[in-house]
Amino acid sequence: MGSHYLLGCRKTGGKSITKFHSNPDGGAVFVDSKDGGWIYVSNSEKGNGRGGVGAIRFDENGDVIDYKMILQGTSDNCSGGKTPWNTFLSCEESEGGGVWEVSPFGDHSAQKTVIGGQDGGKFESSACDNRDPSNPHFFVTEDAPRGALRRFIPDANAMKKAEESNDYWTVLASPGETS
Repeated sequence: MGSHYLLGCRKTGGKSITKFHSNPDGGAVFVDSKDGGWIYVSNSEKGNGRGGVGAIRFDENGDVIDYKMILQGTSDNCSGGKTPWNTFLSCEESEGGGVWEVSPFGDHSAQKTVIGGQDGGKFESSACDNRDPSNPHFFVTEDAPRGALRRFIPDANAMKKAEESNDYWTVLASPGETS
């Protein structure tokens, strides 16, 4: 396939000099409350450590103002999902793969979560049941003929601490219950 460039400013019809990541897959949109714009994050389903997550920042008019990779060095990042605290979960769909949490706003470095357990898996997608915000349940599926549906419930103390400090960054890297 040819090169994929981001569209530039709608007013000029230009295009960026930065190439968009290849093999784009699951994504999500996040409101950027700083300037009224938004951020689109997208997985890159490239193998051999060439996958990751890219983030495109748009201004309030829909013009691209920035693009960068916010997770690199992973493989076969298939789908993912938003967390209730506005981070993105990226699922590696490769043997022993992990579920990574990334911040579209660039305020934290990407981190591998404990979702899915210690042994990893070929994770295809994630979802969050947030009907009770103090007790969210996260689900991941494995892409295999007999693939598992795994549920992760964060540790109650980690959730309480996060709620009190309004800092949820460590919740999915802390022990919890996986079934």
